Amino acid sequence: MKGNYNSMKKPKEIQKSCVTIANIINESSKKDDKFDLLDFMQRSVSDAGVKEIKNVSRSFLLNGKKENGKIKFVYDKDNSGIVYGFAMRLNDTELEMLFNEAKKLKTVRFSKIEEIEEVSKGIYLLYWGLSDLLIGRLIAHINGHKNNSNLHLCNYSFFNAKELFYATIAVTDKAVFETYLIDKYPPMLKTMGRKKVRKKI
Repeated sequence: MKGNYNSMKKPKEIQKSCVTIANIINESSKKDDKFDLLDFMQRSVSDAGVKEIKNVSRSFLLNGKKENGKIKFVYDKDNSGIVYGFAMRLNDTELEMLFNEAKKLKTVRFSKIEEIEEVSKGIYLLYWGLSDLLIGRLIAHINGHKNNSNLHLCNYSFFNAKELFYATIAVTDKAVFETYLIDKYPPMLKTMGRKKVRKKI
């Protein structure tokens, strides 16, 4: 199965500017023994009509072609890639606090807190996304990125001393799987646009 993994190298270490306000836990470590976000995603793969890619190593044949005076490289790119998710354990008070802050930042997807549903006891999904990078868009979402829309989690004071679940999965059609997860398990948060990024609270 082919895939677009032209930027597969993991960073030697996660950048530490805004990351320090929240401990991002990759589910491979399974610190929480009652909820595994990666397992949750894996169990949803077949229902979405896609397949998980176990071996993400890839090789590509790059074909150079001159266009407008510059060389453009073309390669065989299909629909495969990475789908990632953020989730969090919240009690009722914490859920209300996060909802209210997200509402103030205009990043909440729901108009009423009662519309937000847990997927496991006390577990709420924050966001689904897709990427061609093995680690997903983790660093952009937690630190912010001026060139595209992302969660800017470092702008939330709520995440101080809190833990988030984060997991990635490689699938044969990343867009189909992301759409399936968003429709079936609507996440709480949405991204901030480049022009709407606010100063840290």
